[in-house]
Amino acid sequence: MKKVIALLLSLVLALCATGFTALAEEPLTIGFCNYTDTDQFFITVKESMNRVCEERGYKLLYAVSEADPAKMRTAWESFVTQGADIIVDFSLLEDSGSTMAKNFKEQYGISVICVDNVYDNAFFFGVNNVEAGKTAGYYVAEKVQEKWDGQVDCMLQFYREANGPTVKLRNSGIYDGMVESGIELAEENVYWVDSSGTNAAAVDPAIMKSLVTDFLTAHPDEHHIVIGCFNDDGGNAAYNAAKASGREEDVMIISHNADPVALDTMAAGESCWIGTVCYSPATYGDQIIDLAERLLAGEDVPTENYANTFVINPDNVAEFIG
Repeated sequence: MKKVIALLLSLVLALCATGFTALAEEPLTIGFCNYTDTDQFFITVKESMNRVCEERGYKLLYAVSEADPAKMRTAWESFVTQGADIIVDFSLLEDSGSTMAKNFKEQYGISVICVDNVYDNAFFFGVNNVEAGKTAGYYVAEKVQEKWDGQVDCMLQFYREANGPTVKLRNSGIYDGMVESGIELAEENVYWVDSSGTNAAAVDPAIMKSLVTDFLTAHPDEHHIVIGCFNDDGGNAAYNAAKASGREEDVMIISHNADPVALDTMAAGESCWIGTVCYSPATYGDQIIDLAERLLAGEDVPTENYANTFVINPDNVAEFIG
């Protein structure tokens, strides 16, 4: 018996000396609550989370909240029941998320990573919406100077109240970036149109197009109109409205997300849709799960962690298609 024990001890010591541990660690289990399964940006983030978890041998638990706090809570509780080590939430529910992140940390010891919307008591990953907006605004200012000799008659801020105040900053940042770049536009000539509609998770593209068409109809004498859009669904609605209204020459559209619809439109040729801000959602999974690993390893992690942003436009769009 002593010889057997000695042999086992020698084997364990040998394994440790070669960099192995006697017991394999359990793979991470990550609970991911997404906003929707119908918007391309969220689909891309989901795909990136799936890809990285498969590559690293982690278990991904998945749910969709559809901007419903009750569904969000049910998803988080299900994640806990299934043994999640950490929760990643992309529900864009700032108030509910802040309260739940605090409660889940206190009750279950589980940390939360919030995506693209700031929750108190959680670790943020995503876009600095103010800076992303300004990035768009700086680019718009260049084009306004180039095509309209610096003149802007009015601006439509096409946004979604349902997405909360943090996401709304990507719209206001467009205006700030334009003004910082020397474009003169009084705030009284900036009009805000909410595209939330009755469905908090998704808006009918036809309704979105109608909202922009109504705005253009109400401003027939303005020929230098900047339309800032919270995402590329809004950008596409604005583009289709401008075409249908025969107002393409009167409009410059800037949007966010760099979805395929925006890239395809810009790749097709000259367009009033002049650019989209890219956050590289296909790499969100890599960056989020890296952050999760660091948190679970006990590293000192900043509360705010930002993705890089840049503008894709007709001049560089070929680099991002294919």
